[in-house]
Amino acid sequence: MLFYTLQGYDLTSFSGPICLDKGTYRDQPVIKESQKKLYEIVGTNQVIWLSQDRPYLGASAVCFLHRIEARKEDIVAFIDGFVWNHIIGNSQYIPEDEHRKLRHALVHKSGTEYDMALRESEDNYLRLNIPTDLWGSEIDPDA
Repeated sequence: MLFYTLQGYDLTSFSGPICLDKGTYRDQPVIKESQKKLYEIVGTNQVIWLSQDRPYLGASAVCFLHRIEARKEDIVAFIDGFVWNHIIGNSQYIPEDEHRKLRHALVHKSGTEYDMALRESEDNYLRLNIPTDLWGSEIDPDA
């Protein structure tokens, strides 16, 4: 399986162990605590985060982008990006493809009417899709 990862070091010469104090999110307490809880659940903190989507990199990106072929047995866990964003406090996060669909459905509206309808669509999407237990990923059937 092909994955991408952004790291501040060169993985071709990396020889571990992973030092969490040098991690990308070391200065962001909510993310650091969420990662700590996740590492307890999966049983290790020696994790390289991968994505199946190639990240967008601005011209000033300083990190190394790596393409990694991983075997299924090398994968500790799959994390739902939508759920993870809500765990770390991105309370209005909607995946780009889904958000595009919401905007596309409103093309006939304009100005303030569009803004209000989009906010309503976003709120409805979030209400229907955010799990009641983010760590258990159960969607509230009564929403």
